[in-house]
Amino acid sequence: MELDHLWGVLFGSLHAMVPITLAAIGETIEESAGLFNIGLEGILLISALSGALGAEASGSALIGLSVGMGTGALIGLVFGVVNTYWKGSQLITGVGINLFAFGFVAFMLITLGAPGFHSVPRAVQIQLIPLGVGSLSPLVIVTVILAVGVYWLLRRTQLGLRIRAVGENPAAADVAGIRVNALRLGTAVAAGCLAGLAGAYLSVDWFGAVTKEIVAGRGFIALATVVF
Repeated sequence: MELDHLWGVLFGSLHAMVPITLAAIGETIEESAGLFNIGLEGILLISALSGALGAEASGSALIGLSVGMGTGALIGLVFGVVNTYWKGSQLITGVGINLFAFGFVAFMLITLGAPGFHSVPRAVQIQLIPLGVGSLSPLVIVTVILAVGVYWLLRRTQLGLRIRAVGENPAAADVAGIRVNALRLGTAVAAGCLAGLAGAYLSVDWFGAVTKEIVAGRGFIALATVVF
């Protein structure tokens, strides 16, 4: 019984780390380029809803995850445009994303007929991998691979060097011929895409439902993780 409990804690911890880690990986890319998106919480929340609705409409969990990623990428694009080409305030833009998400999702849940809660049918949720001692989500493996891959990208490739150069000294990067705004915009979209995947994971995989409180501060925890 004690061993079963330990396995349960292990698998529960692995599943719990996925949304935080995915959002933190994306934010690491973005922050390396000089952007800081405090709106991760809002991206996770909206993507959780859009991913659930996409999975239900298509009958496919993978499409649901893709819709969530697309939603996050779109919000990341807006954030990137506002704060690179339009020279907006990153803090205000991020707070705006969060406020919009909280109001929009609450309104949509009422529209869907169950204020505060929307259940995702089991048939369109991600199928877990049975391992004998427990079941593991495929996204746990994907998250670990992404973490290693992004580390390699930022530290061992020319693109990673360009991203870090843009974040550390944009003026010098511009003189070197690097398109600073375009590269920053690309990192904002990539970060939004990963945060969108994290949000869709919450509803289509881990919890199997959408609530107003489903994110529960994980976006802010991801931001703190990036700082560490």
